[in-house]
Amino acid sequence: MQLPRLILFGLFIIPLSILAQEPALTLGELITISSKALGEDRSIAVQLPDDYKAGNEKYPVFYVLDGEWNFHYTSALLGTLAEAGDIPKMILVGIVNNNRNRDLLPDRGASQFHAFLKNELQPFVEKNYRTQPYRILAGHSFGGLYSLYNLLHHPYDFNAYIALSPSLGRNNEEAVKFAEQFFSSAPSLSQSLYLAIGNEGGWTSTSTKRFTAILEKYQPKGLHWTFEHLEKEDHSAMGIRGFLHGLEFIYRDFNPTKLALDELGLVEDHYQVLSQKYGYEIPVPEAYYQKFARQQMMEKEFDYAEWIVGKYQAKFPNSMDLQATLADYHLLSGNAVEARVALEKLLQAKPEDEAAKRLLDMLKE
Repeated sequence: MQLPRLILFGLFIIPLSILAQEPALTLGELITISSKALGEDRSIAVQLPDDYKAGNEKYPVFYVLDGEWNFHYTSALLGTLAEAGDIPKMILVGIVNNNRNRDLLPDRGASQFHAFLKNELQPFVEKNYRTQPYRILAGHSFGGLYSLYNLLHHPYDFNAYIALSPSLGRNNEEAVKFAEQFFSSAPSLSQSLYLAIGNEGGWTSTSTKRFTAILEKYQPKGLHWTFEHLEKEDHSAMGIRGFLHGLEFIYRDFNPTKLALDELGLVEDHYQVLSQKYGYEIPVPEAYYQKFARQQMMEKEFDYAEWIVGKYQAKFPNSMDLQATLADYHLLSGNAVEARVALEKLLQAKPEDEAAKRLLDMLKE
């Protein structure tokens, strides 16, 4: 069957795989946990990736302190960066304060708060949600101090730490002094640390620079760290830019698009390297199979396109975007029968897809 040029041209202007997607708006859920370690009920806010309920994928977890202040913009950051492919999709857990000074200051009650995080909150999250074995702890000000406390005293609880404007001057720089002791004889680590201060003076600045000097002195084995002075941000406004830069540091070289990888095999190799680095399998996103299959279709390399589509089918056999890609492939390679089959499968799952309906009607004529 000879297909009208208008149909083929339209497929690449608005691909069916894009028309099949529906944006979803979801809000975080506020949950109460009874803590024996703290002797009180604690509130946490949980934000799941938009497609969490639609599949069975597992996700790393981003724990953010001072959840009542930091949860909403952190959720936006995680969503935006994941959509761009710069970080994986994550579960966000915001820890809401009951007694901030008690929990986040090492000289007040940080050890009990750690018991809550380690023995109660993390097991709760991992029991009730599909999680990967990769956790990030992020905090600002007192929260930044606590993030460093956890790194120094319990480094393996989290895989990465973000500490912004940490209040390291507290208690006569106790944490800085302990850092000298810890890093001088620290065991081999495999953690990442992003440390930053803004345009602020006093103990926050001087103590953080002393802490950084200790890192530079000992260069702890296996600790991937960086320090940044965000001179345009004041103390209260550090969170957005600091968490953004922290995520970009932790997931540097994550996005293969920025590495100009122009073949599917190179992208697959890239995700194997990422899986080794982060300690769990990170699959090639579905969009790359679509991208490279369509590139070969447009170049009329149908044998190569068929090979990529075959890999796509093996990885995502139940995807409706797969059916849209199959319809495009069969249409462009001249197989109207198989194109109809793919469109019919797509419409069984998404009967409201008007573009697929129109195309199927045209193929039946």
